[in-house]
Amino acid sequence: MNAAPDVVHPKNNFDFLRIGAAYMVLFSHQYSLTGQPQPALGGYQTLGGLALNIFFTISGFLVVQSWEQDPHPLRFAARRFLRIWPGLAAMGLVVVLVWAPLLTTVDLKAYFTDPQTRKFLSLLWLSFEYRLPGVFASNPLPFINGSLWTLAVEARWYLFLLIFGVLGLVRFRIALLAIWMMMAVNYFFLYDVENVTRHGGDRWWNTELGLFFMSGLCLYRFRDVWQPRAMGSLAVLGLLCVGLFLAHYRYASFTLATAAMVIAFGCRSTPYLRQAGRFGDPSYGVYIYAFLVQQTVIALTGNALGIALGFMVSAAVTALVGFASWHLVEQPALRLKTRLHRPPRVETASG
Repeated sequence: MNAAPDVVHPKNNFDFLRIGAAYMVLFSHQYSLTGQPQPALGGYQTLGGLALNIFFTISGFLVVQSWEQDPHPLRFAARRFLRIWPGLAAMGLVVVLVWAPLLTTVDLKAYFTDPQTRKFLSLLWLSFEYRLPGVFASNPLPFINGSLWTLAVEARWYLFLLIFGVLGLVRFRIALLAIWMMMAVNYFFLYDVENVTRHGGDRWWNTELGLFFMSGLCLYRFRDVWQPRAMGSLAVLGLLCVGLFLAHYRYASFTLATAAMVIAFGCRSTPYLRQAGRFGDPSYGVYIYAFLVQQTVIALTGNALGIALGFMVSAAVTALVGFASWHLVEQPALRLKTRLHRPPRVETASG
């Protein structure tokens, strides 16, 4: 889902994590799209929610490197635009002009003249309509693509990072840590998300995902502190997480543990896993097409495949579509990045 780094780096595990997280979202949605509740890890987080935490942590860790390599506001914004918009625009046009007309149960003239069809294309400016006339109307959930809302959150945090960079805060890591701590205190202790959700209240997803983005950003800026003593740092953090968990702050404990483990594992270079992206990075394509593919499979089979078989069929089709999106749309767009900034110095994604 999130941006690939703009730096030259040796092989690491981040491609594997991104691709795995995209399929975690697909698997989690297989339950809700077939009319069943998504299983929650420890009663706290769905597998799809965990995948979003992974995406946003990686994004914060890697995208700040793009700013450090070339701290120019317009070029930074252009690089982020090239990462999100071309693939999203191609998906939207394919859906409206080809995919949905083949599946809709209404007359094509009525479909193309319906205001809802035009409104769907508002995704081009990250405003999302989740229905199209006569499409998936008989599915348990009649939505076209319920995953896209996170792209607006991602873009918002790109903007915040740009503001931090322009104000010079990226250079002052204590300021970034202070921002993270204020967000964490507000969400976990003042809003008290632990008790609020226990009594049926809402999670602040924008804040929660922003905390993971900021976690990744801070872990990058403090990499000289924790990387030389990674095991010791993880041990200390583990004790803190256990303490928070025993004090009934599970959400805070989960956030700290997840962000740290994601970055620690992503920075490693594990045999085989580090080659996950050798044929391209389909993670963004998988993310933006999976929901649509799953809904199509459910519609064409009358929701008769069940969880396991439905997942396998949807996963296989989505892989093909994801690689097509990468090679035909995303990669050509990303090549334009080379025209946007000075040749990058060699830098490692882990510091």
